[in-house]
Amino acid sequence: MTSRMVSVRRARRAVAVAALVLALACSGCDSGDRPAQQAAPEQPAAAAPQAAPATAVPRDALPRSVAGITLGMSRAAAEDTLGHLTCHPGKAGCEVCDPDKEQGGDIHHLQLYLHHDQVISVSYEGAAPANVWDTLNQLIDRYGNPALSGVRERDQTGRLHEIYGWKDEQSFYSVRFMWKDAPAEARELLGTATALWDRKGYLLWESETQPPGAAPPKSGDAREPV
Repeated sequence: MTSRMVSVRRARRAVAVAALVLALACSGCDSGDRPAQQAAPEQPAAAAPQAAPATAVPRDALPRSVAGITLGMSRAAAEDTLGHLTCHPGKAGCEVCDPDKEQGGDIHHLQLYLHHDQVISVSYEGAAPANVWDTLNQLIDRYGNPALSGVRERDQTGRLHEIYGWKDEQSFYSVRFMWKDAPAEARELLGTATALWDRKGYLLWESETQPPGAAPPKSGDAREPV
């Protein structure tokens, strides 16, 4: 075999090897792992339904009448209803008046407080309830949480008063549970004392008790009755 023929064969073999290497390289590129497809964006979860705002429970207006007497009525109208009133001076021009006739029923020791010949307050005593907490819960259901809760004081006879009070735009209202003076574990409930006050009339009377030159009390700043 001549040297020329050997050279040709070597050239052909080199070309074949080069072609094979190129083919393997191309196939290697195509066989690699493809990039993962981009995940679809996650949809936001549906918003939880908002809780409805709490609805205010409607409350009863505080009472303004008892035994036919309405706060704000005149002295003459009160006497037409109760008969003759026996009155004595109270604080700073306020009169405390008792009807000559006992009312009977569940109302005892009815008293009227008059200022400028108008009824600004009525108070009375009642029988002891069967259960203090049931009575108090009923009052809270009707009038809401008390502005004055469980304040204690003693009267001139030594009875312990436990006082709860409510107020609205027109009135003050307080209920006193009266206990016999005894150790706590032996306390005996004697009865209740209830007071109704006209807020406008009370503020007028309160303003007239201030020292000369003092600014009249604002609604909410005055000493409130209990």
